[in-house]
Amino acid sequence: MELSLNELLCTPQGEVEREEILKAWSWLTSDLPVLFTAMGDVFVQAEDATVSLLDVTAGELSAVAKNGEEFQALLTDAEFLTEKFYTEAVAKFRKIGKRLNPGKCYGYKQPLVFGGDEKPHNLKIYSIEDYLRLMGEIHEKIKDLPEQSEVEIDLN
Repeated sequence: MELSLNELLCTPQGEVEREEILKAWSWLTSDLPVLFTAMGDVFVQAEDATVSLLDVTAGELSAVAKNGEEFQALLTDAEFLTEKFYTEAVAKFRKIGKRLNPGKCYGYKQPLVFGGDEKPHNLKIYSIEDYLRLMGEIHEKIKDLPEQSEVEIDLN
């Protein structure tokens, strides 16, 4: 199933301030969001024009382009889209009827950092704002913990 770029994106609904939507990630980045993926990740741009990917599943920020022009070129690269937009997963979810409404993204009921898997049974559709807040809070709480630490977090 071939997907268009629009089918791989999520657009926040209503009057959401760009600075506010990533408030739960302020411990990691102050960059401004420029593009939201269907899987809940966010491309952000720094003051120096660098574009980075905020991977909310892993809780990591990684540079992908030196500037917006380079980033625009990447958006036409099939390999980049497959790797960063999880085209295969999105296609699979859409095929089983899990299509997104505006402002929604795919996320995991049990986050992968807590042993969840990437299979459809662990999939949940969230509002992008709620998912970004949830994952930001989780990663902030666990970022300094040693591997295999036990934590209690209410995911509801």
